[in-house]
Amino acid sequence: MSSDMRIRRDRSALSDGSIFGRRRRGIAPWKIVLWLVAMGFLGLTVWQFDRIQPQVLSLVSQSTTATPPFIYYAKAADLAYWRGDLDTAITNYRQAVKQQPQNVDLLYELARMLIYHSYADRRYGSDIDEAVAFSQQAIDAAPNNGRAFTINCFALLTTGTKTEDAVRSCIHAIDLNPNDSEAHAYLSASYFELLRFDTSLQEATKAVQLNDKSIDAHSNLGLVLRYKGRNDAALEEYKKAAAINPRLEFPYFNLAYFAIGTNNYDIANAISLDNGYTTAWKWLGQVLYTRRDYEDAITDFDTCAKQELSNQILPDDRLTECWFLDGLAHYLLGECDKAMPIFNDLLSWTHDQNAIKFANTGINKCAATSADIKTPTPIPPTNTPPPPIQ
Repeated sequence: MSSDMRIRRDRSALSDGSIFGRRRRGIAPWKIVLWLVAMGFLGLTVWQFDRIQPQVLSLVSQSTTATPPFIYYAKAADLAYWRGDLDTAITNYRQAVKQQPQNVDLLYELARMLIYHSYADRRYGSDIDEAVAFSQQAIDAAPNNGRAFTINCFALLTTGTKTEDAVRSCIHAIDLNPNDSEAHAYLSASYFELLRFDTSLQEATKAVQLNDKSIDAHSNLGLVLRYKGRNDAALEEYKKAAAINPRLEFPYFNLAYFAIGTNNYDIANAISLDNGYTTAWKWLGQVLYTRRDYEDAITDFDTCAKQELSNQILPDDRLTECWFLDGLAHYLLGECDKAMPIFNDLLSWTHDQNAIKFANTGINKCAATSADIKTPTPIPPTNTPPPPIQ
């Protein structure tokens, strides 16, 4: 076949595009450059995705993860409270209050948790200041809400210096809501501080009648019943307070303190407390010391003192009983070689007059039995431990 009879595809109408009314053209150089730039940008975006995503989302007022609603934090805080975890409860209530700064119920619970938290350690005194501030925030947000004044009463009472102001807040809370059991409970505690014991008893009784599940109502009724000498009734109130939330520490402290004060050693010694609370070790040591179980008392006092030092408690804030009772227990066991360093160490940093008195008493008693003294006073043999020095 001649070359003229072959189809020349390089000259056909399809090859040059004339069949469709236009000719084919090559790719313009600027398109190639644009394509390369686009591919480069896409590659950079994929490579830097983790860094770019938050910035892009912030431009459209969105975060990478949605902030949980306040009700989520409120529920988490309540669950933590019933587990006895006040730190977590406070953290979550803070988050809830950030979203709802005028919610009286949330401010109430946050202030209450801060007050309870302040009981555990002298270093948490700032919790009380915060509780007062949050309670005032509640009043500012809702001046006709009785609960705002109730928690303000509790916070002011806990300062230890504003009892009269606390009474006024509680009375106003009751005026707004006569059936607020906590208002009656805190008014009872305020009257107790003002030595108005009969009125305190009336208010505490009213509080329990209004709400039998109030820890503070039972605790305050127990306090005033104890003052009235009705120890059996007081004991029952302290037990009820501790049973309402068995994971909470401070009601057990109240019960232990009551047991020590009424020489009910079996109850005091049976209470299980958090090992991290130095006050618990002090109280348990006091129970054992009073029962003349000096060896075990020394163990508890030593634990208390070590925790005070490891927690970097300032000298003026330390539980000095963990030192002078420790030293006296050693003396009563005839171990003045161990007692004297404790007394001397205590005297080197304490300004507490009671601690100084007992340390000097121990030193004088040890000196009286020392061979270095010309006229030693021997300790007569005995089959039972000597009575504690109090």
